[in-house]
Amino acid sequence: MTHQVQALEDALVQLGEAWSQLSRYVASDFRAACSIPAAQSHLLYFLGASGPQRMSDIAAHMDVTLSGCTAMVDSAVAAGFVERSRDETDRRVVWIQLTEEGTQMLQQVRRLRASILAKYLSRLEPEEIQQMATLLGRVADATRPEVPQVDLAVERL
Repeated sequence: MTHQVQALEDALVQLGEAWSQLSRYVASDFRAACSIPAAQSHLLYFLGASGPQRMSDIAAHMDVTLSGCTAMVDSAVAAGFVERSRDETDRRVVWIQLTEEGTQMLQQVRRLRASILAKYLSRLEPEEIQQMATLLGRVADATRPEVPQVDLAVERL
């Protein structure tokens, strides 16, 4: 193993350990301070980023069974955070979307998470936090499933 490969591996191990520690602390503080269950906050984040979704899409994204997803959505409906609506063209399809109250709660959850992160990142300069956000954004983008590219070029005769 070359020195460069070993140095990269060491850096990745260090990053993994730091990420794990930060994630545990942030998650613990978030659970202690947040007024809604973590699953509901994840649901709000997903709908806020993706717009209205079908139950099956929510279940797949959150890696839960359809019955587990139904229970989670039922709870969010009861809290007033989301609403169900039937598709106009296919009445079998039910769309789940944020309500105004859900949008407001999502903003509160985002502010809470930001304040918790600020606590742990307080030793960094604002430029370092921005750089970290940019780099983690690039990593997050790389984890999203690729959308197949459709070649719209028309064959010439």
